[in-house]
Amino acid sequence: MAQRFYLIPIETIGTTRLPKYLRHGRLRPDGIAALPWSMKDFGNEDVGLVCAEITDEQHTSLSSNIDVVSIPANLDNSVSAIALNVVRDALEGLHIPGNWVTTSHTYRQVTRTVALFFDFMQRVQGLTTERLFSGRALSATWGSLPAGVKQVLRDAATAGGLDYSFVTSSTTIREILLNFAGQWGSKTILIGGVEL
Repeated sequence: MAQRFYLIPIETIGTTRLPKYLRHGRLRPDGIAALPWSMKDFGNEDVGLVCAEITDEQHTSLSSNIDVVSIPANLDNSVSAIALNVVRDALEGLHIPGNWVTTSHTYRQVTRTVALFFDFMQRVQGLTTERLFSGRALSATWGSLPAGVKQVLRDAATAGGLDYSFVTSSTTIREILLNFAGQWGSKTILIGGVEL
């Protein structure tokens, strides 16, 4: 068994949000038996960053699903030139900023930054049930957002100790998330006991 990271769609069963495909007691007894697993969700969006203790066979089964993004096992490898656009496109397809990734980044750095985006979005989730990306793209500007969404983003930033004074009407959601992740720079990130 090895601990592996994935970006997995989230399904809601009753009131519980679970990573699609993974077993969870009586709520999903027939899922892949990767145990234990930990998940950090992207706020109210339907994707989670999952760390699962998983066998090679379970990994093959899980990663064969077209809507699962499998992160390489060795997080300290750099993103190769061949993989660069695949990584960027996978993130962007989930409304996660990905255009900042270069071949100078390791998968640990990429996964860590994604986790920081997710941390901010969890703060947003604590303030609203609205999905930020429902009908919006990462390129949506601050000026195009409804007043209520702006206030939730301000409140989430304040709660996280983040400075949002850089935001202007033309600042995009992508730029906001990237800036906030940068402000949290050295924050300890642990998922499933793995430090990113």
